[in-house]
Amino acid sequence: MVKPTPLKGDHFSFNDPIRCIPCWSGSIPVKFSCCAAWNPSFRLYFTTVKCISCNQRKGRRNCPALGALICTQCCGNKRGIEIRCPDDCTYFGQAMGKKWFDLFHPAWARIKADQDRNALLNSVNACFPLIIYLQRILLGIVLELADPRNEFILESLKLLEGGYHAAQKGIIYEPSSTNLNIQAIVREMRARIAAEEKETRIPPEFLAESFRIMVLFTENYTLEKPAEYSYSQLLRQFHPTVTAPEDKSGDIIITG
Repeated sequence: MVKPTPLKGDHFSFNDPIRCIPCWSGSIPVKFSCCAAWNPSFRLYFTTVKCISCNQRKGRRNCPALGALICTQCCGNKRGIEIRCPDDCTYFGQAMGKKWFDLFHPAWARIKADQDRNALLNSVNACFPLIIYLQRILLGIVLELADPRNEFILESLKLLEGGYHAAQKGIIYEPSSTNLNIQAIVREMRARIAAEEKETRIPPEFLAESFRIMVLFTENYTLEKPAEYSYSQLLRQFHPTVTAPEDKSGDIIITG
């Protein structure tokens, strides 16, 4: 049997068999040695840790929202629904990215010309981070409205697309609507984008294209789903950390 070579400044040796010098006896299993007792990460490797959510299956993924290990089943079934996953969670980001493209695919597939489909796909790839950022802002605004209907959100996105498309051409155009809910969404979106641009300039062509894609996405979702399916509820699945103000309904003041 080969004795392990101790590493300088380390309690462990990684030769075969794995033993630290104090535990070297030739027969003590590693998981019962002082290594397992002294080193938390080493102990975790050999210890079965139950899922923080179901407390039944083995926890295999680090969940930043719950601050502990979670099983793959709970992670997959509860992310963005029962668990408010942060945007920087790797598993959440991958799953929501796939879900977004799955929902967008029918809108993309309805475009007949291959050249137009390829152009749209390139636009989505280029604008996707901005689209997700705009979705997050939109959800924060919609949750403060008393009446966040799907048609109000869709019409607001169309007006925002038109406004930034005009700005792209150097035309000064302030989109507006006689519907006070739509006008509130448009006004708040433009104000928050303007505030963000004080730190980072966003070219109007990127904003116009991002809102065009969001219009296609929203149109497809509301077309495919019955009227009772709320677009704002879908956005909450993508951004579960964005919540409505406590004990408030319709925080945005709608002026006539």
